[in-house]
Amino acid sequence: MYDDIAIRVRGLGKKYKIGGPQEKYLTLRDAIVNSVKAPFNRAPPSEDFWALKGCVI
Repeated sequence: MYDDIAIRVRGLGKKYKIGGPQEKYLTLRDAIVNSVKAPFNRAPPSEDFWALKGCVI
């Protein structure tokens, strides 16, 4: 039955982060301003979303 299988995968997973701070291109000015603002900013909470988790293919 399994003689024709070329590849078998077990425990396949793909996780995405939903929410949280977004990464973007920063200039030196942006980096300095963000470091000064950092103590006052609160990032929204992030959540993990598993599109695949422990799949067998």
